[in-house]
Amino acid sequence: MSKILISPLGTGTYSNKTPDRNYRVAKYCFEEKGTIYETPFMSAAISEYLDIDRVFLVGTQKSMWETVYEYYSKKTNSQFDEEYWYKLAGSIEEFNNNNNNTSIDKLELNRIERVIDQFINNISDRSSKCFIIDYGMNEEELWRNFDIFMKIFDCLEDGDEIYLDITHSFRSIPLFMYLMMNFATTLHKKNIELVSVYYGMFEVKNDLGHVPVVDLSPLFKISEWIRGVYDFLNYGNGYIISNLIEDNKISKNLENISDLLNINYLNGLKQQIKALDKNMKNIDKLNSPVFKYLFNDIIQFVNRFKNIKSDALFQLEISSWYFENRRYSNGYICLVESIITFMCEINNFEINKFNKNRAKEMLFDKANDSEDIEELKYIFNAINKIRIDIAHATGPGDRSASNIKYAKEKYYYDKVKKIFKSKKYHLE
Repeated sequence: MSKILISPLGTGTYSNKTPDRNYRVAKYCFEEKGTIYETPFMSAAISEYLDIDRVFLVGTQKSMWETVYEYYSKKTNSQFDEEYWYKLAGSIEEFNNNNNNTSIDKLELNRIERVIDQFINNISDRSSKCFIIDYGMNEEELWRNFDIFMKIFDCLEDGDEIYLDITHSFRSIPLFMYLMMNFATTLHKKNIELVSVYYGMFEVKNDLGHVPVVDLSPLFKISEWIRGVYDFLNYGNGYIISNLIEDNKISKNLENISDLLNINYLNGLKQQIKALDKNMKNIDKLNSPVFKYLFNDIIQFVNRFKNIKSDALFQLEISSWYFENRRYSNGYICLVESIITFMCEINNFEINKFNKNRAKEMLFDKANDSEDIEELKYIFNAINKIRIDIAHATGPGDRSASNIKYAKEKYYYDKVKKIFKSKKYHLE
């Protein structure tokens, strides 16, 4: 596991006294501990403050690579190669003067990587790295940058902790870096964690006498909340938001509901929804800056199911929720089970395995029954065939794919609900 800093490199400014480019020297203050580092490079301040293991610098052809080399060479008392410095500066100037027809060779940046490693005392075989990206002035350049950032993530390993610096460079590049980090962590290809997003707030330098270093990582949490809310409301997966919610009881409720929905264990699900309803009434929703906006959506989910007393109606409503969220296999399983449970309830059977088998035999029996039960038998047999196809992964058979998607699930649900809710059966 390594602590890796990803930092953009800008073009710097020219001074009237020298042709060299430089960032302004600033007193970067990490407010949490009051630690101050006086340096032109935010990346150097973060590296020292956090004892970073590797630094990934990201810049354009025009970025001040030669100044980075000079700074870190002098900070580490390394032998400063003036000829190499001029070669770097010349390549950048040639790039500017020749309509961008030249480029800095990757080998030229290897020496910068080495002096950075000396500065952070990195002696491992996993070196710091420099990456050259385009300006991102059009769609083609943006997608090239996308590919480069994916190569950056290829350099990461499981367990790496990422620290993002968005202080310098074009405003679009830090934004792009942030979005790419969000994309990479969503892919879950590697177990990497974005720990902090640092920004050196020059805007208040004159007021404070130093540049406060602000950790914007709480904003990154918004992206996680977006994914979490979407997963929960659309698929019933509350795993992400269960990790974000600070209330342990509600967090555990959402995790359990997610597990039970995914394995279709409806008896346990019913109990967890009741528990969630109780726990939601006992919290101060305003304590969380994000959860208060999600609160009503969770309550709406709870209210949909909490007052259903009949097991058959509960299974029926869960099937509808599955269909709404395109989880058709779960929907058909629940719809079939709801009819079996219904037969148990109206015949006053205790709901157990033996009696459920008795109910199924009744549904397959061709003997004449009331009009409602005859219709229910027809529907049961129709949807049970679909359930079997899905369960055995046999495909649509002689039915078209559009029909198995999913054979009028809304039509069947409405028909079953009408029978269940008939005054004759008194289900509620």
